[in-house]
Amino acid sequence: MKVVNGSQLTYMEDMLSPALYATDAYFDFPSYAYSFIMDNKGIELAYGKISNKLTSISLSGNKFTGVIPSSLGNLTEIESMDLSDNKLSGKIPQPLVALKFLGFINVSQNNLKGRIPQGYQFDTFENSSFEGNPGLCGKPF
Repeated sequence: MKVVNGSQLTYMEDMLSPALYATDAYFDFPSYAYSFIMDNKGIELAYGKISNKLTSISLSGNKFTGVIPSSLGNLTEIESMDLSDNKLSGKIPQPLVALKFLGFINVSQNNLKGRIPQGYQFDTFENSSFEGNPGLCGKPF
């Protein structure tokens, strides 16, 4: 994530000064004094405090082709993933089921096929997360 500042692009963590850090004695990691709201396909996701860990990825509407990489399952702290409105094909990788913090996923309007993985958060996602993929089957359809 970058912050646009006129002619200079910097990572958000580069903008922090020691005065903005507040140490949480229990967890012993810094919390940051900034936040943002992301509106994703009509769903508003508010992030009150942002750490330097990747928690959201939105790659919708980019006309990406190919398969969803199973390595996305390595993003263990991801909370929101939008891969909708591309030209992705193949199956939804099973390793995505292991993303225990994933509260929102959207893979709609692609060319995906096969069974929708089940388990953990995938059992809570609605039809709209998967619609527009005529080759997909299984729950929640």
